[in-house]
Amino acid sequence: MSASAERFCSPSQSRTAMRELEKWNTVDGASRFIAADLMPRGTGVILPQLASIEPELQWVSDDRSLVTLAKILVELGIGDPHDWAGSGKNPSKYLVKTAGRRIELHGASQVRRRFDLHLTITDTILAYPDRDAVEDKLFLIIDPESSGYVVLKPSIELLESVHPRLPASLFHSLIGSINRWMRTYDYRDAEEHVELLREWAGSDDNPDDYEFADVEGCTPKSLKGPTLGIHGITKVLTATADPAIRRMLEAMLRVNAVSKRYRRPKMPEQIQEELKDCNPPLPCLLAVFSEHDAVEGCFDEESQTAYEMEPQPNLIIPMDIKNAASVKRAFESLRGFCRTIAAAVALMDVMPGNENFVFQDGANECSSENGNQPDVPTETRHPAV
Repeated sequence: MSASAERFCSPSQSRTAMRELEKWNTVDGASRFIAADLMPRGTGVILPQLASIEPELQWVSDDRSLVTLAKILVELGIGDPHDWAGSGKNPSKYLVKTAGRRIELHGASQVRRRFDLHLTITDTILAYPDRDAVEDKLFLIIDPESSGYVVLKPSIELLESVHPRLPASLFHSLIGSINRWMRTYDYRDAEEHVELLREWAGSDDNPDDYEFADVEGCTPKSLKGPTLGIHGITKVLTATADPAIRRMLEAMLRVNAVSKRYRRPKMPEQIQEELKDCNPPLPCLLAVFSEHDAVEGCFDEESQTAYEMEPQPNLIIPMDIKNAASVKRAFESLRGFCRTIAAAVALMDVMPGNENFVFQDGANECSSENGNQPDVPTETRHPAV
């Protein structure tokens, strides 16, 4: 069973150009309740948007699990009992509304500016599961529909003028905080891609005939140096009067503090075993130094094979719906995810050169003045009934 509550940005409203890949086809009769989209629109019943999340309702084979979850959410104070009548006493609609409100409460409106995600409540984590759903077990799953986009070079050059270690601190503050929860694509992924291509070319009779993206040449050396640390960033902030630099340093300190406050839930061995034959998760963010640089070229190449195997979900939060403590922990993890990504977005918002790379700017409105923003393939979805 699965239900989609809300998404952080609707593709039909976004003006960003994306490279669409064929969607992953799913087994007939697969049931998922998509709880919240943090990104472009899928198929199904559309509910009011939650910051870059759009609601979607898909076929549910058995309402009993949803009723049990709804009851526990009310008991925990997460769900509002007054929403039950307003949802027509439909557990799927009730959970859509509850999940949507929860995401909005913890920063969905901020997240939808820069990320294109959706949240799904489901009893299976893959489109083609190799085992039946386990009774009383549900999952919160977060994945991207398309990749966000951030340009690093203008910020790196500005911070280098203040302290040589600040660029590395910026990179690890931003990308590190997001990587605690979801996959990003940056120069390190591009370097691995080029290295793999070199190995393949080495087995050819004429390896010199191949050209490779110059990822190393476009990567600032300061990015591979040591970071400054929280104390060092605070010291520079105290001594700096430049308002643009101060905004970035303050946002860096904030995202570091938030990301350390919350922990991603550990994956049970059974889930790890189920995911072992999957492709890596789809990147939720592409971090380049300049538009159309070597990193973006590698991203573009790798995106063409993203669906050779079903991708792993970016974030899986398991919960035992018979155990109130398990449900509470799951929604606390969801809160941590939203707050961490919202803090990362706040940092991206003050980084120069990124004014145009916005999915949604303002209430229920997606926009970008740059028509060349790249897209990641659409994520695995189950067909709506």
